[in-house]
Amino acid sequence: MIQKYSYDNWGKEAYIDKDGAIIGVGAFLLANSYVGKRIEIPDFRLVPSDAVILNQKQADDLHPVSVELEKLRKEIVQHNMRHCQQYLSKRYWY
Repeated sequence: MIQKYSYDNWGKEAYIDKDGAIIGVGAFLLANSYVGKRIEIPDFRLVPSDAVILNQKQADDLHPVSVELEKLRKEIVQHNMRHCQQYLSKRYWY
């Protein structure tokens, strides 16, 4: 079974096989990428746009996430956290 995955790829979709694919902590899956069955993407690796990862060697050979991309991720998370805090502080309870 294939599942759409749309985290950290700016609204474009990546695809992972739910039957055993594992995405490591801090990994980025960019637009239109695919990760196959029983493939484990190592932590903090970048799956580029349009990549098709069908074996573990391909996954192990992926480049690490760049410092710039990791910095962008942290900025986005901080921005989203501020929005959540603002929303919760203005929420009305009845």
